[in-house]
Amino acid sequence: MESNQQYQRIIAVHAPGSPDSPGSSSSSRARHYTEKVRPVLRRLAQQREADFHEIPLNDSPYFDAVAKVANELCDGDIVIGAGGDGTNQVTLQGAFESQKDIRAGFLPLGNANDFARAVNGRASDPETILASPTIDFHPLTLSINGVEIFYVAAYATLGATTVAVDWMNSPEVRKDRAKHPNWPPMRTFLKPSNARAINREINRLDFPGFSRNASAETESEDSTGFFLTRAAGGLLRPSLDAIRSDNDHEFFFHHATIGNINPTIGKMLRSTHWAAKFPGEVSTGETLIFAKPTDLKIHIGGDNVELKDVREINAVRATRAIEIFAPRFSRKRD
Repeated sequence: MESNQQYQRIIAVHAPGSPDSPGSSSSSRARHYTEKVRPVLRRLAQQREADFHEIPLNDSPYFDAVAKVANELCDGDIVIGAGGDGTNQVTLQGAFESQKDIRAGFLPLGNANDFARAVNGRASDPETILASPTIDFHPLTLSINGVEIFYVAAYATLGATTVAVDWMNSPEVRKDRAKHPNWPPMRTFLKPSNARAINREINRLDFPGFSRNASAETESEDSTGFFLTRAAGGLLRPSLDAIRSDNDHEFFFHHATIGNINPTIGKMLRSTHWAAKFPGEVSTGETLIFAKPTDLKIHIGGDNVELKDVREINAVRATRAIEIFAPRFSRKRD
C-alpha cells in the first residue's frame, strides 16, 4: 500500500531526557530528537498542511504510557515512535489499542533499535520512512491469566533476560554509560565485574516450572521468550528457521536453560551455543501453564514489567492488523 493518503496530524511519541543526568545517553538521544528529528517532522507536517503534535512519555509506567498514546490518537493520524525499542513498543501497543484508522512509523533513536531495524532496514531518517509503502502488521498478543495484556512489536521474554535488563537499567550502569557516552552500551554493561555478578544472579534464578500446550511434561528452563521477525538480532542470533519466519501468524518461541551454559566473563548471553543456534522453534500459538502461581517480570521492548500471580500465558499473532510504514519491504518481503 502506498503512503500518499491524506492525513490530519503527525504525532511524535518520544522520551525526554532526564535533566538530572545531563551527560547520560538518554539525554543525548533526547537532544538529538529535539535538534534533528523534531524540525524535520514539523516541516513534513507543514508541507502536507497537517498539524504536528508530541506525546512525551517521561518516566511513565508501561501501561500508563500505553494508555496515554492510545487516548490521544484520532482517525487520520500518523503516529511516529521516536526512540528506542521501549518507546517504539509503547507506540505500537498504544496505536493498536486505540483501534483508530491510523498509520504508524518507527525511528531508530535508541541503543539496539531491533524493531525499527526489522521494518526499516537501513532507513533511519523521517522523510524516507514516511515516504515508504505501508504493510499490515499483526503484533503478537500475549494474554496473562486469560486477559489480553500486551500487543508485542518485537519480543517479550521471561527469566534470564530480565536479570540482564535490570542491570542494564541500573543506576550504576547508567552512571558508567554517562561517563563513556561514545562507547557501545554493551561494552559498559558487560565489564568484568558486572558480567560476573549477572552470571551469578542468573545461576541463582528460581524460574517456575511450566508445561506447554497441555503437555504432561514440565519444562524447567530459566530463559523463555517470544520473538517476531529478526527482533533478537541486536543481542541474540536466532536460528535460520526464526529468521525466515516472517508470516503474518507465525512467531518464534524460545526456551532454554542458559544459567550454566557458559559462565565465563562476558559470555552471559553470547555463548557459542546460542550464537550457533538460538534454541526454540517456529510456532503459531503457545500456552504456558505454570506449576504454581508466581510473580514474574517480563522483558518487553527493553524494559521490565512486573506481573502478579501468573498462572497462564498465552501467545498468538493478532488477527487484526495495524498499518505501519516499512521501508525494508519496499524492495522485497523476505
